[in-house]
Amino acid sequence: MGWSENRIDEYRQGQRATWLERRMLEHADPVHFPLALAATAGFVFGLWTHDWLWIIGSSALALLGHVYCWTRKSGEKHRETKLPESATTSVPAR
Repeated sequence: MGWSENRIDEYRQGQRATWLERRMLEHADPVHFPLALAATAGFVFGLWTHDWLWIIGSSALALLGHVYCWTRKSGEKHRETKLPESATTSVPAR
């Protein structure tokens, strides 16, 4: 059994991921990863051509990928919370 299988078993027993493991999982997100690749390519191109617009645009693109992951995490926390019974009743249509 390898390292990853041991860690998965530890997660199932309730152990939390380390800071580095959480960062790795964040960057492995299917939306964040292509944004990070495009941002890196744009940033390097901007440095190469000395064009500040490429540098600023690619930095914004990288930030957009991070914000997407952060908002998705907070949205998952909100979805897990249970609403009181009175909040789930439907409002009659007019």
